[in-house]
Amino acid sequence: MEFPFIKGSETTLGATLKYLRTRFTLDESTSNDPVFSGGQKTDAVTGDVGALVRKGSISTGLSFKNVTEPDFGLKESDRVPLETRFSGAYAGHFWFLENTTVAIDLVLVRNETNLCAGWENIFFNDQAAFRLGVNRDEFTAGLGWRYVAARPSLDLGFDYVYVLPLDMVDNQAATQRLTFNVRFGR
Repeated sequence: MEFPFIKGSETTLGATLKYLRTRFTLDESTSNDPVFSGGQKTDAVTGDVGALVRKGSISTGLSFKNVTEPDFGLKESDRVPLETRFSGAYAGHFWFLENTTVAIDLVLVRNETNLCAGWENIFFNDQAAFRLGVNRDEFTAGLGWRYVAARPSLDLGFDYVYVLPLDMVDNQAATQRLTFNVRFGR
């Protein structure tokens, strides 16, 4: 889709419908807890909408998550907050690095604002990635690997991230996340 007010741009619009569910298994210490007097599970439906405008190596976006602000509480109201995100990114040549993306997000949730920044560089014919990120709460560093086979159409991925909280209170510790991805088809 091309809009005349942004000559030469590519605009993408998207929406997601989400079904949210949480369920608790009770034991002896929680079976008589009044929080669970109305049930042990809660369900909700909500959605996300967004737009992305890309012109050359610059992208800007706007998204709204949890647009219906569904009630997810068991005994009392506990609404999932609306999240508004303004994003900007540059993807291309940066200094001596050929395949770099630098991104900044401004995230608004209730009365809180968070600024997030990230950097990613792709190496070895689009097979390896190195990533860094930071926001108000944490610093992250990660590695990624991707293998794409032509026949059969198979896309394998592996991602590792190290997350370091910036405010080390309440005995918070660094966490590590490991993800494996398998995609079939095109």
